[in-house]
Amino acid sequence: MTTEYDKRAAELAKLPRAERFEKLIEFPTKHTFKVIGKSAGFSKALEDLLEDRGFDKTLLVERPSKGGRFISLTFTLPVQDGEELDKLYDGLANLPGIAYLL
Repeated sequence: MTTEYDKRAAELAKLPRAERFEKLIEFPTKHTFKVIGKSAGFSKALEDLLEDRGFDKTLLVERPSKGGRFISLTFTLPVQDGEELDKLYDGLANLPGIAYLL
């Protein structure tokens, strides 16, 4: 049995990611990101990406993994619309050393 929720989810799944964001999130907003990557140079690569995108001195909450091979970085950014959020996710997904993006 297909529910209204299932139908809505199927409709949203067909949309480009930026449009899905527009339908699901009220913009402008502050969006929290969490990325996990290899420890060596990952924080610097993230800082460089954010600076290139026009975000100055973003507070990064860092947490190393138990073995020290990985680092988790959590941060919040002001986002104006779905297109900007989509571009941020694309940039983060292509960071050197990235392991996970939430």
